[in-house]
Amino acid sequence: MDLIKEIKIENDYKNIVYVGSLFSLSLYCSYKENIDETLFILPECIINDKIIENVVNLIILNNNIKPINKFEYLFLNYGLYIGRFKVFSKYIKRSCCFYIHDHLILSPIFFNFNFNLIEDGLLNRTFEPKENKIKDLFLIYNNLLGRNKRVQNILFLNEDNIPSDIKNKIILINKEKYFKEINTIINGALSANIYIDEGNVTYLLITQPLSEDGIITEDEKISIYSNIINMFPCENIIIKPHPRELTKYEDKIKNIKAIDGKSIMESLYSYENIIFITMFSSSVVVFEHNKVFYFGTCGNKKIENVFGKIEPNENVLKILKNENNDFYTNL
Repeated sequence: MDLIKEIKIENDYKNIVYVGSLFSLSLYCSYKENIDETLFILPECIINDKIIENVVNLIILNNNIKPINKFEYLFLNYGLYIGRFKVFSKYIKRSCCFYIHDHLILSPIFFNFNFNLIEDGLLNRTFEPKENKIKDLFLIYNNLLGRNKRVQNILFLNEDNIPSDIKNKIILINKEKYFKEINTIINGALSANIYIDEGNVTYLLITQPLSEDGIITEDEKISIYSNIINMFPCENIIIKPHPRELTKYEDKIKNIKAIDGKSIMESLYSYENIIFITMFSSSVVVFEHNKVFYFGTCGNKKIENVFGKIEPNENVLKILKNENNDFYTNL
């Protein structure tokens, strides 16, 4: 399969962005005044029609790209675009400034340059380097998420729980500016398309690509979210899937509405009557604590093997206590 699905270049550019999340894309667009001077390299799975219409320089990557092997990695680490990567030599210019994620499949195509990182939510705040002599030999593991000597700066939205070994590299996005303009970024391309009834509370369940990432099966994921939904005896629950999710929730869970996942939760910051429900999506950290039900890893060992044990917040503990619910032991 080709790496690139579509190329659209309409303007000269001096910056290149390669990220795998709409949240990170929104941070960059808030940070930079003129995004028309940027080439965006984005995976097809997070792209929506408005992004295609409003971004002047865009390379859309195919889904399911074959991982880079260790020999390709070594060539890319020295800036040599051979074989299937040769197509990028025309577009990746040394004179550009790079703003990327360094943990994605194609991140190594930038490792011969100095580059900046953009936070990718919880992952940047929980990753802990571990000694692995074989992987370290190929500069793969402990140099991720800001540890690479090529990393110049890391864009974060806030300072919460940033690992001490990368704190000296952080640049904080202007939070007030970010939330003020969030629904106008890329002409509204990242805004959640959801009807909010001002007279009633809306419960919004924010799901995560746990089956798509191979952490648990889809049946296991549906079982967890069905149990969470049953904790809230109301008819007004809406699911907001992660942009990379493939699960058709309306076909899997009865009497549930799902909105388009290719948007960001931060666009709902100004709404007063939404209750946010999630396992451990980092998108809810911007909302008031009393409006968030944070279930954590739900005692699932497969999930905890990847993310560590994440505890539920006080709001969840209260409803579990009040109902004497064995939610966690039933998963």
